[in-house]
Amino acid sequence: MQRFPVTFETNGTQPLKETFQVPWWVDLTWSVSPKVASSGHTEEEALFPEVIEQYVDFSADLYLKFVVQSEADFTTVDRYVKLYTERIGRQLKVYIMPEGGTPSEYMKHSTLDLVAEAVKRGYNITPRLQVLVGANLTGW
Repeated sequence: MQRFPVTFETNGTQPLKETFQVPWWVDLTWSVSPKVASSGHTEEEALFPEVIEQYVDFSADLYLKFVVQSEADFTTVDRYVKLYTERIGRQLKVYIMPEGGTPSEYMKHSTLDLVAEAVKRGYNITPRLQVLVGANLTGW
């Protein structure tokens, strides 16, 4: 039987309800995007490794995605990646997205220095297509 890929995007702060189930026909991936300090969130608001551990009980296919403004955010990213990796017990894929809710804000943070810092750490760079294509509009 065919299975269908479904990706749940979450900031990783909400535990699953006891009634949470994954249907047999779903090939589940978790996209966990913890907030870094430049987003205005504290570590106490953003970091819940026990929740991520619960997610992998349902699907081991999990990656981390961070929205960053500058190279300074990598201090937080590195700490979070280390903590989550230790908690899960294996290396996780990490994606970096430059911050920006409008194309001009996004381009301001999309610097070669930011890309170089990500590549140096073995992290992946990914664009924010919802910003570049739709100017972050809803309902398009």
